Amino acid sequence: MNKIKCTNLSVSYFDKIVLNNVNIKIEKNKITALIGSNGSGKSTLLKTIARIIQPSSGQVYLDGKLIQSYSSQEVARILSILPQSPEAPQEFTVERLVQYGRFPRQSFFGSLNQNDYEAIEWALKSTHMIELKNKRLSDLSGGQRQRAWIAMALAQESEYIFLDEPTTYLDMRHQIEVLNILQSLNKNQNKTIVMVVHDINHAAKIAHNVIAIKNGQVFTDGTIKQILDEKVIENIFGVKGIIINDKLNNIPLFFPLDVVLD
Repeated sequence: MNKIKCTNLSVSYFDKIVLNNVNIKIEKNKITALIGSNGSGKSTLLKTIARIIQPSSGQVYLDGKLIQSYSSQEVARILSILPQSPEAPQEFTVERLVQYGRFPRQSFFGSLNQNDYEAIEWALKSTHMIELKNKRLSDLSGGQRQRAWIAMALAQESEYIFLDEPTTYLDMRHQIEVLNILQSLNKNQNKTIVMVVHDINHAAKIAHNVIAIKNGQVFTDGTIKQILDEKVIENIFGVKGIIINDKLNNIPLFFPLDVVLD
């Protein structure tokens, strides 16, 4: 079932068109990856769907209703978004950061109740951060810090989780760790995950569907096996390569060989 739908979506900054007539559908309880080169419009699309950026034209539908018809608090209860470089005071503990994820669900008086504390504990456990809950953000590794932010997004208890390049700046071990957490959240918690990724093989590892953006438009979309084609990747990223088959996981992977000279 399609739960997010964009029709004729366009975004302009001054005289520059960043997104042009985008039409997409995002399936419920699936992981969707947005791929494309730098400046293609991936992050803009993510933020526009999340109502952070106002479109110049077109519509975004969330659960069959125009997203503009929801209040800000209603959107925050349904959809959480983790930007590429989130910021918080470094003296915050992990637990205090995660508590902020409960803000959309707090009462007028803003005090945490038993349901809030249970949601916070669940979020910390789901991201393997429960043992680090009293550590300050400044004392965490890059991978631990990213898991703390994901825990905060989880604490919102939203059905949809949006992430803008969640593996950026992480080493290989922590990249895989984050991807495994997202995959588990989808499989075990039925979370609908939409993420911007640069590494096509990260999309191949966990995404059910892929939307490829080029020059602000949808170049193609489909399953990873439909999208991961040598000519498609060359056209989108300007990189020549070959497709190899990961027999263990039964997924295609892209092995880059050279760049395409302009």
